[in-house]
Amino acid sequence: MNENGTGSKGFPSLTVRALFSSAVVNVLMISIASSQLSRTKY
Repeated sequence: MNENGTGSKGFPSLTVRALFSSAVVNVLMISIASSQLSRTKY
């Protein structure tokens, strides 16, 4: 697989891109939730 994520087929790059995007969304949601929890705590 290349650096930009494009391989010989379309499925690997699409799956990797979907997993990466979902991971980024999860991290953003966790960070927002943690920040809100810390705000309500103090």
